[in-house]
Amino acid sequence: MDFPAPTSSVKELIDAFKEGKTYFQDFLSKDFQKFATKYNFALNDYLYAKLINLSKVKMAFFSSEVVELDEIYVPQNICISYRTYSQEEFFNNFELGQKIVISATAGAGKSCFLRSLLIDIIRANRKFLPLFLELRKVNENGESIVETLKKDIAIYNSNFNEENLDYLLDRKNTMLFLDGFDEVNYDLKPKYLKEVNSLADKYPNLIIIISSRPEYNNFIDWTLYNIARLEELDLSQAVSLIQKIKYDDDVKNRFIRDLSSGLFNKHEGFSSNPLLLTIMLVAYEQYGDIPDKVHMFYDLAYQALFNKHDVTKQSFHRKSLTGLDMYELRKVFSLFCLTSYCKQIFKISETDLNELLRKCLMYFEKDISHESLKLELLNSVPLLMRDGLDFCFTHRSFQEYFTAYQLVHNKMDKEVFDKAGERYGSDNVINMIFDMNREVLEDNWILPKIEKILAKVDSEEQGANYTIKVLSIFYDRIELLNTDDIDRTRDKKIVIGYNYNANSYFLYYLLKKYDCEDYYENLKTEIFTYSEDYDYEETNFYELVLSDKNFISIKDLNDFQKDLVHRMGGHRHGEFSLQLTNYIKDLILKRRTESEKAIDSMIFGSSS
Repeated sequence: MDFPAPTSSVKELIDAFKEGKTYFQDFLSKDFQKFATKYNFALNDYLYAKLINLSKVKMAFFSSEVVELDEIYVPQNICISYRTYSQEEFFNNFELGQKIVISATAGAGKSCFLRSLLIDIIRANRKFLPLFLELRKVNENGESIVETLKKDIAIYNSNFNEENLDYLLDRKNTMLFLDGFDEVNYDLKPKYLKEVNSLADKYPNLIIIISSRPEYNNFIDWTLYNIARLEELDLSQAVSLIQKIKYDDDVKNRFIRDLSSGLFNKHEGFSSNPLLLTIMLVAYEQYGDIPDKVHMFYDLAYQALFNKHDVTKQSFHRKSLTGLDMYELRKVFSLFCLTSYCKQIFKISETDLNELLRKCLMYFEKDISHESLKLELLNSVPLLMRDGLDFCFTHRSFQEYFTAYQLVHNKMDKEVFDKAGERYGSDNVINMIFDMNREVLEDNWILPKIEKILAKVDSEEQGANYTIKVLSIFYDRIELLNTDDIDRTRDKKIVIGYNYNANSYFLYYLLKKYDCEDYYENLKTEIFTYSEDYDYEETNFYELVLSDKNFISIKDLNDFQKDLVHRMGGHRHGEFSLQLTNYIKDLILKRRTESEKAIDSMIFGSSS
């Protein structure tokens, strides 16, 4: 029997496995077969299990039905280095040892994209050996990626060991999928980023594809990885996705008609995202309109999910398991989301879920069993779903919305805001709070962080010491920017750069949120006026400090080097960031004062 053709369904592929025909036997090298036979680590069961598990998705917002990924998946385009590829072109352009991060926002389809690649490897009989690991598994025990991957494979073959895995990762045409780097706990990320870079360095032949939400520093530390962006849906892709979903045909047809008539363009931020598009469909059925703000969209989506299960076509109310109305349920679930989010729990065991739900009910003094609440959230208002033996959110974006809701509508300590704000660069909690109630966020997170930054400035220090002090607040290291183009005979200009740290990323995040582009550009022109002296000093710094390396940490500078940095204009970079920080603070306080005056004027009238 021949292996199924590229157009075969996943079901046919699984049937082929069941009949004992594995695609590996057709093309894997004799060296592989010899090594696998010697150490007795056949991968058939592992790959069969991955094929079954990864080809299934649950239509959480519509029903409890599990469907094949093929039935609902719409291939998306990928952009790498400003060039856009179809999914097929993306596969055909793989190079030996290529390392790629697939970056996209919540609900954009990163996991489905990786799953479809694995299925496509098998369907098209491509010459790759795929290994697949959901990175959230490393949160459970803090073990290395390699150790977690080894154990994941060993579930299906107890003979599989470290030497076998090392061989697989070192051989040509092995493709390692690592899904969901953004789901790694915040405090563990530095550890696993180091391992991700180490894997790329240790196994030059290994093809690595990692999915993640955008990192706040644009993956600058992913030294050997190309950054690819998963493109948003266009109108035709959005229509195709809606057509594939099992839903009321009349609602789908009306929704598609309105999408094509302008609804898609009006709400492109939602309609171009696969997850949000499906939620739009649910909200559209009940309300016929979609709000512009993200938090309002999720609020409407929550109401739609609640009402969809609360009212039947005959207008009879369902019998609630908890008796909680829509607002009471939101209060309890919001506290659950805040607690789990701050603890970075994205997947939870049944025991821990029961305990956390019980505590949330106790907090609100609700005489309701946690079991009833759990069933309500699984079935009636589907905000949670089963994931094997554990539980997770139907989508993490709902966890983020309800976390933001809890922080805005209930008084919380600043430490809680700090904890929730740790992931502001990749998650939407802080963004949604900013839109819900900016002053709450300013009082509890933005202004306290600004004050901590400004408190580090010692106005008593002068000269080079002051320069280095302010630089260290916003920058980690000084580096040569044009290493590849440098002409060591000085015919070309030496360009010295300053590498941002967390304070700088926070600052530039605020500049975008408060729309300070004009002030930024004017200040940049004012402070960074070109000077031949600075150009000369930068060349001097390169020759005396960076001639045998590309960068130096600011904290490692000696007194002589500090003086060089000051003389080559390093004080301008620190002063620039410091002035921007003060400007944001003054802007916030000025707006507060003007708002208070406006309110007083409305209430008491203008004074004569």
